[in-house]
Amino acid sequence: MKLKLRSGVMRLGQSEGNMRHTILASAVLIAGAQISMADDVVLAFCYDTYPPYALDDAGSASGLKITLLEEVIAQLDGVTATVTLLPWRRCQRETANGRFDGILPLFQNSEREGYMVFTEDTFQEASVFWYNRSRFPDGLEWSGDYAEFDGLTLGMINGSFHDSAMEAAFAANGEILRAVDISALFLMLQHERVDLIATDAAVGRHHTHISGTRDLFAFVERPIAVHASQFGLSRVRGADAYLDDFNAAIAMLRDQGRLDDLLNSTP
Repeated sequence: MKLKLRSGVMRLGQSEGNMRHTILASAVLIAGAQISMADDVVLAFCYDTYPPYALDDAGSASGLKITLLEEVIAQLDGVTATVTLLPWRRCQRETANGRFDGILPLFQNSEREGYMVFTEDTFQEASVFWYNRSRFPDGLEWSGDYAEFDGLTLGMINGSFHDSAMEAAFAANGEILRAVDISALFLMLQHERVDLIATDAAVGRHHTHISGTRDLFAFVERPIAVHASQFGLSRVRGADAYLDDFNAAIAMLRDQGRLDDLLNSTP
């Protein structure tokens, strides 16, 4: 399903007399149960623009986590959903303040637990090292010991997190340089400003595919870390009432192998 961004006032709830909130935002409408919109409960989610998990392409929205939400919502009778693409910090802040019913799958931490409940695990998101093939023409293997990379410079995106032990090791025995986004990060690697970069495996695969640079780069098979992501559902908005429904839908998709199929669908 191709999702279209639309602007305007979006009313949430089952009817005008049972309206919970009104949002003025650009949102992606996701079809849910096949009943009229006037009778639907609409759950409002937000996320950052983060290909291939969520992206906005000339007014159309798509991505792995948006598709996952579509498939989960399709299992909930009388429920539809919207997704608003926002800067990451703003998405979290406005969800904490009760502007949204939840956030697309993200990593659980104590701060986020203060204003959301979390579903069962969805995607197992792997962080990996990428390298320039010209820098390591024979390939690169890694046992898991960061000492093997002593003296090397690592590139990471501003604000990203992969593994605290990795960051400590490179800070003590090498160097860490930060980039503003994934394109800048791979440019640093291409021009050998860094020896390695650390990023999400699916994000790296997507970037090297769309940029036509797959032949320039490769990633180390052994992951730095694997983190499970979960939908966050707002306590303030009462969306935590749908926790069991989300978990049942996620369990069904996992049993069908659909979660793995989606995550591995990036080129």
